[in-house]
Amino acid sequence: LDWNTYRVKEMKGRRQRLVVHFDRLKPYHGSRQPWEGQQKPREKRKTQRPPWMRDFIHDPGDEHGTCS
Repeated sequence: LDWNTYRVKEMKGRRQRLVVHFDRLKPYHGSRQPWEGQQKPREKRKTQRPPWMRDFIHDPGDEHGTCS
């Protein structure tokens, strides 16, 4: 490592990385602004079964689709 090289360490259970200078071993407290590529996570998609699939999938809670 060079004198101006920083060591980046990922901590388990933490979302942010801990950046420590190799010479001083002090935590680096940078700005809390998100970096370029960081965005809010995308919402989880809401999926629905297509109407035609109801004919092929048996739902045990549905009383209309029982075969006896």
